[in-house]
Amino acid sequence: MSTPYDAAPQNNETLGHKNAAISGLRNNPLDAIYALNIEDFISETFISKALLDKINVQVSQNPQKLTAQIRELMVLYPLEHMLACLGYPSNADETPEMPLNGVAKTICQYFSAEACFILSNSPLKNSAESNSTKSNSGLANNLQTNDQPEETALLLQGHSLPDATDQIAVALETFPKLKLLFNQTDRVYSFVTGQNNYDVQSLTDLLPESLCCALGDTQNKQLMVASLNAVDPYLSGLLLVIDKAVEPTLSQDAEKKALLATIRSVLITSLQIDQLFKISSDVSSGQTTALTEETRSSLIAKRATITAAISDLTVHQHHFLEALSECIDARYQFSHGNSKAVAELAKSMASRLCLNEKTISLIGKAALLSGLGKVSLSASLVNNPEKPNAEDYEKLNKRSQQASELLQSVHFLNEVVPFIKSQHEFWDGSGGPEKRAGLSIPLGARILALASAYVAMTNDRPYRDEKMRSSEAIAQLEEESGQKWDPQLVALLKDTLN
Repeated sequence: MSTPYDAAPQNNETLGHKNAAISGLRNNPLDAIYALNIEDFISETFISKALLDKINVQVSQNPQKLTAQIRELMVLYPLEHMLACLGYPSNADETPEMPLNGVAKTICQYFSAEACFILSNSPLKNSAESNSTKSNSGLANNLQTNDQPEETALLLQGHSLPDATDQIAVALETFPKLKLLFNQTDRVYSFVTGQNNYDVQSLTDLLPESLCCALGDTQNKQLMVASLNAVDPYLSGLLLVIDKAVEPTLSQDAEKKALLATIRSVLITSLQIDQLFKISSDVSSGQTTALTEETRSSLIAKRATITAAISDLTVHQHHFLEALSECIDARYQFSHGNSKAVAELAKSMASRLCLNEKTISLIGKAALLSGLGKVSLSASLVNNPEKPNAEDYEKLNKRSQQASELLQSVHFLNEVVPFIKSQHEFWDGSGGPEKRAGLSIPLGARILALASAYVAMTNDRPYRDEKMRSSEAIAQLEEESGQKWDPQLVALLKDTLN
């Protein structure tokens, strides 16, 4: 029986390398499953544009099918799924008054910062009313402002403070410097108190005393600010990340701003989709007979807008995870840039195995995202100049499990989870977490583990004096071949580097 490898271009170099390096992989059905993308084959081979157009017309003209399709999207994309990568919901943190506490605490952890505040624009006169009419989506309803009063406020919708706090309305007229930041639409920027163009000398220039007191020192702070102002009139606000203004923090400013920009995009797009679902549900409510032309056109337009927004959200979530990976890499002295190096080497190895483009891309993504689990580790542990003890080693190894849990919350990245989760399995079954052995370890995980080990050996680490030369690293990997590493892939790595 043929395998996906047999369908690859059969030039002399490919055939020679395959005979030398992957003879043991050909008959492994698990590897075949990972390499074959059956859904792509079906969609590209059997579904024509004419058929898609026909289905679209039938659904659009049938009220039940049209509304059912929108309801199905609502089931597939609830707010808790769209914002899962940002820690929403967290039942231990959310309250009716603070629907985004979990998000704020998760963002604070991502940045290893002191505090995070999420504020939204809402009329002061309607704040009490909005509290009593919240839906499950919480924030989306608070962001609807049909009649703008003369004085508006930013309502605190989420915070990372350890103690609960009542909902606070921060009047923009009372804090003109906060209003200035609020009007910097569609921006992500960073500054230090006492050293900025906004004349912000202290946190007391921006936030009420009750919040400032919880932070202690209100000066010498670095602020990362993201505008949440969107095209839609019901969505506007600010996202504030606050940390001590120290040199290591400032040196990572570019990575942190990029990360905050992607968080902003994920948050805004998720809330927009949630609001579109609510509007569409109101429009289609009770429609069991033929729709009027106006209603049908409205639902078709909203379905198209929702579909486009979901596509945008997928892109934003992907960019968020990449930015988070780069930000975490930059946080640790000895791992900056390692993820990219591992990704390039792993992709080169996968290419020489003649895997298809999608599988090669997934292996590269797994390498870039495998370090996400380090978000919960302290910099002192990762940068420790001494060799890790058994307890520290266990914490370091758990990062793959934590990265897997984060990635499972983003449905389009589920395919990379097996690669990341199994990258600490050993060929002889002595690794973890599931004690898999041999070919039962996913091929992508075996490639990722080997590439990661080589990059770690040939780069500086705090617990050893010198990095290894390439030849020394290869010699050690060959010595461990058959115990830790797939022997076929060790030969492949050596060939790839040569």
